[in-house]
Amino acid sequence: MTVLLRGGTYFLEEPLRFEPADSGTADAPITWAAYPGELPVLSAGQRVGGWEETELICKPPDNWEDEPEIPRRAWVTQMEGPAFRQLWVNGGRRYRPRLPHRGLYKTTGLPPGAKPRGEFSGCFTQYRVDPEILGEWRHPGQVEFVMVMRWLECRMPIQAVDRETGLVDTVTGAPFLPAKHWESREWERFYLDNVFEALLEPGGWYLDQQESKLYYLPYPEETLETTEVVAPRFPYVILVAGDPDADNYLEYLHFQGLTLAHNEWHKPEGQPWWGFKGNQSVDGQAAVSVPGAFEAVGMRHSRLSHCTMAHVGTYGIQLGRGCKENEVSHCDLFDLGAGGVKLGTVSMEDTEISGHNTIADCHIHDGGLFHHSAVGLWIGQSGHNLIAHNEINHLHYSGVSVGWCWNLDPTGSHDNVLEYNHIHDIGQGWLSDMGGVYTLGDSPGTVLRYNLIHHVRHGEFGGRGIYHDAWCSNVLDEYNVVYRCDSECINFQHGHGNVARNNLLALGGELGVIGHACPDEDASVTLEGNILYTQGCPAVGGNYEHGEYHFRRNLYWDADGRPLRFGGLSFEEWQKQGLDQDSVIADPGSAHPGAGDFTLPDDSPALALGFKPFDLSTVGPRGKVGAGSG
Repeated sequence: MTVLLRGGTYFLEEPLRFEPADSGTADAPITWAAYPGELPVLSAGQRVGGWEETELICKPPDNWEDEPEIPRRAWVTQMEGPAFRQLWVNGGRRYRPRLPHRGLYKTTGLPPGAKPRGEFSGCFTQYRVDPEILGEWRHPGQVEFVMVMRWLECRMPIQAVDRETGLVDTVTGAPFLPAKHWESREWERFYLDNVFEALLEPGGWYLDQQESKLYYLPYPEETLETTEVVAPRFPYVILVAGDPDADNYLEYLHFQGLTLAHNEWHKPEGQPWWGFKGNQSVDGQAAVSVPGAFEAVGMRHSRLSHCTMAHVGTYGIQLGRGCKENEVSHCDLFDLGAGGVKLGTVSMEDTEISGHNTIADCHIHDGGLFHHSAVGLWIGQSGHNLIAHNEINHLHYSGVSVGWCWNLDPTGSHDNVLEYNHIHDIGQGWLSDMGGVYTLGDSPGTVLRYNLIHHVRHGEFGGRGIYHDAWCSNVLDEYNVVYRCDSECINFQHGHGNVARNNLLALGGELGVIGHACPDEDASVTLEGNILYTQGCPAVGGNYEHGEYHFRRNLYWDADGRPLRFGGLSFEEWQKQGLDQDSVIADPGSAHPGAGDFTLPDDSPALALGFKPFDLSTVGPRGKVGAGSG
């Protein structure tokens, strides 16, 4: 049976909910689809009306001497109900006023008496900033102090400010010291969100919760008659509610050609934007507690194809507990408050009933716009998933995160395959300690192959193409091209049984093309038959004093002609350590490496070492994506 939805926007009164009784069968699936040639939009938001033209005079912050107090064209309307942090106008995201208007400030220190309590036990709630930043704000309690630190953002409501000393007191605290290193006093960066006095440019908006008024500064071409303003109302657009605990699943339910939009999720009152549940990170990484606009539990043998998830405040799709043998294909996910797709759960208790899902031919881009630490695609305790032919780009943290265990305990994240994905423009100089692909825990059977990963830019440290963090073990990397990463192309930490073979790794950053940190006696890495191309940076960085390493038949080359370094050693010293066999230093002859073209000539010395050329011309989606494309 097929249910056809005509074009237009459907502003829902509540999420569209499906239960096991709504299941189809293998021979007769239930399909909810767009009417041919039309674009239905399912919205969790509401149109905002009742606007009146007015002039708004905001007193600019004290340090904005070049901003005169002049009236600005504004619209205002009465806005009752719960607060919201996101707004869309004529299909485009608009932003709350913030300081600085672009870029980030830096904290300047901690108040007297603050003492370091270890890297992971901070919970500081007072910070020093430049006093000139702080103004006489209309509603200081509505301002959020957003600290961009390590691999997460800490969104902390302000309790009080002292304009004389530059002291900011926040309601909730950050989990880490507000400095990259306590000794160095390299203080973390931040911005101030939702400052009424910064409402100075067209496209800005402010919700005055005390007066229940919504202000918007329109662009010159926007008029009251032709402008649609949409505010979010509830977190889920489509909710698939099976019951895996009762072995009662929803099956054979398909969605095609639909657009989901305009949702928002509110963290429970009083909780910080990070935390731990037992020994599992809840929000300490990847914004994993944030749900999806399409939220599924206990869904099997179902499909989302040629759908769009856009203008959302959360992740686009979450396939959680009990979701198995589902497919997401040819979907376009963008303008995301968080990330794109989440698979599985954070807890091992659900691993047996989650997995065997396919995410293919999708485009996930322009995410992390509110929850900056969200990732493009997250796999938690979930195995046997295929992630293929996707393009993932323009996020503030990792592109793909695989695994959710920081030790060698049994994990449900295994036998996952990532292939023919194009992952690029990750990090964008915001967060740190990230990867184009980021992996955790023991992951036997997990393979990364035929992926193109490039332009990974960190904020402070740790911008890697492939990052095998925290005892990640038994992962195979092969036939990947990785280049232009701020730190390393591949980094290994702890872990054993990891193999990288026949990859082309080029133009790594300050730490080298390959990196290795936190070695121990059980660590083991095999690096075989790869091309490592650098330009003034080390070929191999890190510590290799402990553990077992098998490096062989690799080709190394520095385009600047400098002597290459390997774990701080010369090539001769490196080979004398028994760490590298049958490898050479020679120019691979790549066509245009500076432009990302690493095509090898027929006489490349890499081929003589056994390097096998491979074709990545088909990376990314095969065919068009999104609603209206199928």
